[in-house]
Parts: sequence; structure tokens; C-alpha cells
Amino acid sequence: NLLWLLLGAGLGWLHLDLIDSVRLLGLLNMSLVLLANAYWYQYLFPQSKLFPLVMGQLFFVLAAPVAVWTIGGLEQPLIASLLAWCIVFTCLILKHAAPRPLWIWSVSTLLGALALTRPDGILFTVIILATWFLWRGITKASLLTAAKILTVPVFCYSAQLAFRLWYYQAWVPNTA
Repeated sequence: NLLWLLLGAGLGWLHLDLIDSVRLLGLLNMSLVLLANAYWYQYLFPQSKLFPLVMGQLFFVLAAPVAVWTIGGLEQPLIASLLAWCIVFTCLILKHAAPRPLWIWSVSTLLGALALTRPDGILFTVIILATWFLWRGITKASLLTAAKILTVPVFCYSAQLAFRLWYYQAWVPNTA
């Protein structure tokens, strides 16, 4: 959980208690999930009433597992926020015939962060690209966009794997 460790250590470097720092990060990331949900709801239903959004957000916030994940100190809130925003930007890309480069690079960056957060984070890149090709088909334009999306996650995953091989002499992390 490299990225989570680095973020927590970064707040610890600022003299914040390490337990408080990961709880703060958990709260921040779960708030980003709520923001992603609200953004996507307003994008899909701009003329709609806010009652369904508020109720959905309340059910999310009041769910016991979400509260446990938020203050538990593990990386689930970071994964949830990265995935939530990755889904938002991926849907924006899929919805528009000519997606903005910012959306494409946002997806790529978020997927790269997921690859640094967990060793299996690269699987989300595979899922996003499979969805991309199912939606758009395999054309020159879709291959070019897929290559852009792949850039950051492949770099992050390869760099972490190279470090793991160099430092630990292991292809997979030793979770024990």
C-alpha cells in the first residue's frame, strides 16, 4: 500500500500523529467519494431534485462499513475515492465522441495512483480498458486513447515492480 503509506508518512512528517493522519486521510477520501457521487448525479440529472442525491449520500455516510473504513486507518478510503473519480472521468470519456484530453489524463493518473496504492490496482486499468473497447470497439482512435490511458498506470506499476525486484528480490509483495 505504497501510496497510502507515503501519504500517511507525509502528514506524520508535518508532526501530525500517525493515527490521526490516516484517519484524516480516510475522512478526506470518503468526502471525495461523496463529491464524485454528487458531481455525477448533477451531470446526469441537471434538472432533477436533490432529494434522491441527499438520500443516497445519507445511506452511504450512515453505512457502518463506510464508517469503519473511514477511521480504520487502511487504504480503502483512498481506493474508493480514486475509483469513484476514475468512474466519473471514464463515463465522461465514453459519453463524448471527442473526449477532452484532461479527462483522458485524469483517468490515467487515477489508475496510476491505484496501481501504487495496491499491487492489484493495475487490474482496474484492465477493467477500464476492456470497458473502453467494448463501448468504442477496436479502431485506430480507440487504440490511441487506450495507449494514453495506459501510460501512467503502466509506468507506476513498472516502477514499483522494478523497486520490489531490486530491493526485495520478489515479484509479488510479501504481505506477511
